[in-house]
Amino acid sequence: MDISIIIILFILSIGLIAIACIFFNNAMNWLGKTFELEGTTKSVLSIIGTSLPQVIIPFIAFTFLRGVETIQIGMGAILGAPFVLSTLGFFITGYLILSLTKKGERGYEVEADFLLISRDIKFFLISYTFAIFAGFLADKVPQIFIGLVLIIIYGYYLYRNVVYEEMVSEELYIPLYFAARGKDVTLENILFQLIASLLALIGGAGLFIHTIKEISLFEGIPTALSGLSLAVIFAPLVIEIPSKFNLKERLNASKDTLAIGNITSSLIFQSCILTTLGILFSPWKLEGSAILVGCIPIVSTTIFYISLIMQERINPYVLLANGGFYLIFIASLFFIR
Repeated sequence: MDISIIIILFILSIGLIAIACIFFNNAMNWLGKTFELEGTTKSVLSIIGTSLPQVIIPFIAFTFLRGVETIQIGMGAILGAPFVLSTLGFFITGYLILSLTKKGERGYEVEADFLLISRDIKFFLISYTFAIFAGFLADKVPQIFIGLVLIIIYGYYLYRNVVYEEMVSEELYIPLYFAARGKDVTLENILFQLIASLLALIGGAGLFIHTIKEISLFEGIPTALSGLSLAVIFAPLVIEIPSKFNLKERLNASKDTLAIGNITSSLIFQSCILTTLGILFSPWKLEGSAILVGCIPIVSTTIFYISLIMQERINPYVLLANGGFYLIFIASLFFIR
């Protein structure tokens, strides 16, 4: 197949996944609203809405499209999720805070729940360090044991945050996309959008994996653009960034705990559940650029955590500086094999 056609299909897969994620999360939010769910049930439903799309690409890569290249793509999608959030996610947040402050639309001080955010970062650092350590073990048995520990850690995190209703949740609902204008939202509309978006997400993920594999194997493509590297760069962008579209509105409305807590809670899911998926369904061996992309989130969040503890507040300049780690990774692709 011609490389230009492959690239066009790749771009189409990115658009399909991004739109499907937005529609799926929107349908999950309306499902909770329709049944008037509150407290723990509502929070769990919200977690499913934002987390399930992150699982689709690696799950399909590991189970339905098994192969050396596709496994690398699945690992790239897993490692790339916390990497992008802890670098670009932090950078965008810091930039928006400073930009909105300069325009006079909000204050410089970040009014986020210090205890909640710092606890989230501690959960992430502990769990993700375990997950990366597992990537250096030769025996599968201790890897699986670590995976079980990570599931327990995430269960405890949910217990602390959901049962005690400390997890931040969205209060505003965007209109259901599949509902007719001027008509009441029905359960049929919600379920139809939910199923359609899930099928689109699965189809888009399969096309995404296939096109990345073809691009990475195409003659003349730089070796830096491996399947793992392309998945690290693009998979989190098309899945995570759409869910962060309302970040500016949250920060502008001084809902800082909601804005930053959405990022930190996603990091914990990725460090516990996504990495466990990799441990159970792939060799989970870290080498080359995978080591760097796995270690950068630990470094960037440690810097953020130290700043958080020392200043007892969130410093937007520290968030901004963490974006530099993303550039370090991009530059390293041409030197690390």
